Amino acid sequence: MVTIKARPSDLSAVAERLMDDDEVRQVFFLSSGRLMLVCTFNGTHLVNDFAVRLGNIPEIVEYDIANVIGVGKEEDRASVVPGLQVVMPCQQCGRQVRGHPLRVREGSEDIYLCSPACMNVYLGAPNR
Repeated sequence: MVTIKARPSDLSAVAERLMDDDEVRQVFFLSSGRLMLVCTFNGTHLVNDFAVRLGNIPEIVEYDIANVIGVGKEEDRASVVPGLQVVMPCQQCGRQVRGHPLRVREGSEDIYLCSPACMNVYLGAPNR
């Protein structure tokens, strides 16, 4: 994780300069007037190279690089709540599910299906 502080008027320009960087996976604009980058480094030397590149961007006031050493909780960012309309593929036939999908709980995962027929096929599949 990398946090970057720059003048608010420079944040978009800094983000643009980092978008094509191979190590940068996600760029978030924070309400604190900072950027947060999710990066993947396949070697410690790449972290050092990245820090040098950050140091060469004059609009950056300061930055901090921290490694994730553990995960307390990680879930999908999207959630399905009552009253929210979403379109998703049926996990049995692939057709778009509109309205109210049928749901099957598999361990900690929800499986969404478009019809009772797809539910019967899914539940009857021996290798699910």
